Amino acid sequence: MKQKGNIQEFKTILVATAKELEVELFGRGEISIRGRISTMSRNIEPLECSGSKIKGVTNELAVLCKRTTGVSYFYESVCAAIDRIKNGTYGYCIECRKKIGIKRLKAVPHTLFCRPCCEKQ
Repeated sequence: MKQKGNIQEFKTILVATAKELEVELFGRGEISIRGRISTMSRNIEPLECSGSKIKGVTNELAVLCKRTTGVSYFYESVCAAIDRIKNGTYGYCIECRKKIGIKRLKAVPHTLFCRPCCEKQ
């Protein structure tokens, strides 16, 4: 990607997103999650899963774990994009090595793939 201004714009967006996600993941952090887990464990209700019950897991805890996993994955993707900016590979598809379109980067700044390669996935 040749335009330094665009890269700086994306870096600003990605860094701000990473900071928000850090607050989500680490700001509430383990203390808050542990506190919620210990509070929830007092009122344990089995979770239905494919016709069987998983003992010791509440629906709220399952949702919390899923959400944390999703946020963690998103955070890792954003951090990886920031690393690509630092090493000069940001804006290039990791599959075909062609430039990723500016519209796609604006829509998904942390993307690894150009649109055609993403559609192949």
